[in-house]
Amino acid sequence: MLPAKVPQRVVLRQLLDSGKLTAAETKTIRQLFDDLSHGRIGGLNSQQSTWVEQVCQRCGVTVDRPKPPPRKKKDDTKRLVAEFDAMPRPKKPPGR
Repeated sequence: MLPAKVPQRVVLRQLLDSGKLTAAETKTIRQLFDDLSHGRIGGLNSQQSTWVEQVCQRCGVTVDRPKPPPRKKKDDTKRLVAEFDAMPRPKKPPGR
């Protein structure tokens, strides 16, 4: 099965751009890509997904997985809290 995080259209586009497909594979993948792009199908079924994965492996096309967003480090959070606590505070409420 294709990774759930990567849109199927991206995988199909990478296969089409690879230039390593046979004429029959190119025709089938272009049809699937067009159907997905125009909303005629919601996604690939399991059989289609397995076939696309096999074609990816045969052609040497790797699926570029999106990078997860960077996590905040606790050191950054502690540093920001320390800077906020070090800010000067007024001794009296304003207006008095």
